[in-house]
Parts: sequence; structure tokens; C-alpha cells
Amino acid sequence: NGDVHTASDARRMMEETGVDSVMAGRSALSRPWIFQDYARGYDWNPDVRDRVGVYRTLALYMKDHFGDDAKGRKMAWNFYPWHFDFLRRENGVGAEEEGRDVSPLEYLLSHRSPEAHELIADAIWGSDSDSNALHRLNAVAEGSAFGEIQAKGTGMENREEEEEEAKELANIPTSEEEKEKDDKYKWRARKRRTAKPRRTPEEIERIR
Repeated sequence: NGDVHTASDARRMMEETGVDSVMAGRSALSRPWIFQDYARGYDWNPDVRDRVGVYRTLALYMKDHFGDDAKGRKMAWNFYPWHFDFLRRENGVGAEEEGRDVSPLEYLLSHRSPEAHELIADAIWGSDSDSNALHRLNAVAEGSAFGEIQAKGTGMENREEEEEEAKELANIPTSEEEKEKDDKYKWRARKRRTAKPRRTPEEIERIR
């Protein structure tokens, strides 16, 4: 349980520890194909075109479930744009640090801003094919709306913030001071607990 990012991670952990199974949490949201990877025995690393196909498939599933109309879109919007905060983590985050160029579309798909996720979701939702979705997303990536979002500086460059956010989500103390506070809180919480009264032999007998 933990640090299972790919199917290979799952297999390695099972081989090293001898456990019967492992649990994938956030990686199942960022790499929804992880279970298929495990069944096939290798890790799929989709390119941009493949990823757009996956995102459009998700949109089609939601249209089937909620309906392909204004009401269905409203319902889907409780989930669809939000999901890109996980999907973006497999979209070349940190690619600039690896020394390779990042295309405008890759930058868009890797952006952490909820406003960018809205633009992505809207472009894909309104497309009628994978190629059309790709065309619409390229237009968004080079458009003024995304340019304004980039100017706010909430993209791939905030790696430290993202790591802190992940620690916060996992409820992990990030400093010695916080750890000390956390330990003191747990101790006080335990101290405040009141012991439940023991059952009498008569009560136990009645329960039996």
C-alpha cells in the first residue's frame, strides 16, 4: 500500500515482499490504464495523441451515464474537469527539467490550474472524434485564455508546492516541529478518552 505508480511497481512489490496483492490509490486516477497494464505485463506510456483518446473516452462514458445534453454536462462537470488534476500527472510534468522541449499542448495537459482543466474538459466534451479533440486542444493551448492562465504562474514549475500538497493530502507532518505537535495532539487525545464501563457477568450471559 503506497508508492504504486505503475503496474511494474505493483509486480516488484509483490515479488519483493511476497504479499498476495497491493493497493493502487491515486495512481489509479492518474493512470487509469494501470490495471490493464498489470494484466498485459508491461507499462503503457501513451503519447499526447493516445492520452487525448483516453480523455475523450472518459467524456463518452460520462455522456452515456449522465446524458449528452445541458443537464448531463452539468452533472458531469462535478467530476470531469476535476479529474484532470490527476490525469495531468502523467502528462510530462517536469519535462522541462529533463532537458526536452515541451509542446504547447503538453504544457496545457500538464497544467495544475483548475481553470486550465475547465478549458481542457470543454474542448474535449464538444469534440466529435479524437482528431477533432486534438485539434480543439491545440487551439486552446495556443489561445489567449490559456495564455492568461499561464501568466498567473500556476503550471509545471511549482513542483515544491505540489510535493507539499501531496504531503498535506496524506496527512504527513512536514517538519520536526509539526511532528512534535502531532505527537502531542495524539497523546492528549488518548489522555482525554474515557474508558467504557465493563460489562457485568449477568450482561455477558444475556448477550450469549
